[in-house]
Amino acid sequence: MFDFKKLISSKYLFEIDTVLMHRSDHLFLIIGIALTAIGIVALLTGRFSSNQFSRKLWYRLSTLTLTIGILEMLWFGFRFEHIRGFGSHFAALAVLLVGVLWLIPIVKYRLTKYRTEIQSWKKEELKQKYLQMGK
Repeated sequence: MFDFKKLISSKYLFEIDTVLMHRSDHLFLIIGIALTAIGIVALLTGRFSSNQFSRKLWYRLSTLTLTIGILEMLWFGFRFEHIRGFGSHFAALAVLLVGVLWLIPIVKYRLTKYRTEIQSWKKEELKQKYLQMGK
């Protein structure tokens, strides 16, 4: 059974084990690679998006995932080189926490304002279509 108490101990969070890399170190690297890949896909999706609101949402999401993914991969490099402070597990968890906090306004926008902006944009497009037909 996995010991979760180890993950919140001060030794695990703030000290760097110079002898071996932990499984969690590789997990942070995998998370960084996955977030970077998601960021690239979101960037391409935003580039080919049909309207400005979807494009804005995809670009915000791509900025978040690319930034956090690259920072996690950079953290793995710091951890591999045993750089104090930046290579600690606390730094990796802090980067992930910043990512989660950064995600909150994006999700809030998607759940609240996005739908109304899309509906008003569609109404305006329909209005412009009929105004063009009347000429």
